[in-house]
Amino acid sequence: LSHQRTVPVTTGNTGLHSKKGMFRRSEIEANQKRSEEHRALQSRAFDRVIASQLSKLKSKQPTKKVETEEEFKANLELQREEAAKRGGKKLSKEHMKLAAETGLSGHTIMLMMKEKEDAKKAAKREKKDKKSKKKDKKEKKKKKKRKREKKE
Repeated sequence: LSHQRTVPVTTGNTGLHSKKGMFRRSEIEANQKRSEEHRALQSRAFDRVIASQLSKLKSKQPTKKVETEEEFKANLELQREEAAKRGGKKLSKEHMKLAAETGLSGHTIMLMMKEKEDAKKAAKREKKDKKSKKKDKKEKKKKKKRKREKKE
């Protein structure tokens, strides 16, 4: 096919007079038909995928009725009361003092102190783990020693 013309066949008489031109024209028409079918198939598949995803999203989102302004305010007040009941961690005097000295927020200081406390707890756990490992090693040695004594 490399020696054939690659110029598209025109609809004039030039393509109809030779067998070569007729073959190229029918080949082009067949390719166009296949590409149209392919595009239609892709479009239907795309529509199915999108439709299924949209239906999933719609089913996940509960339909919520529009509240009036009074209902919204009442609901907001209830949420505030619940949050106040839950409370939270209070700032200690130490945190307040550090906050005043550094210019940082008290809550920021509290978070920083919490990180230090967490690091201390982690160090204690590691130390405890080391002790338990040593203890386990000693127990294993004792067991091996007992087994040797029994064999003798």
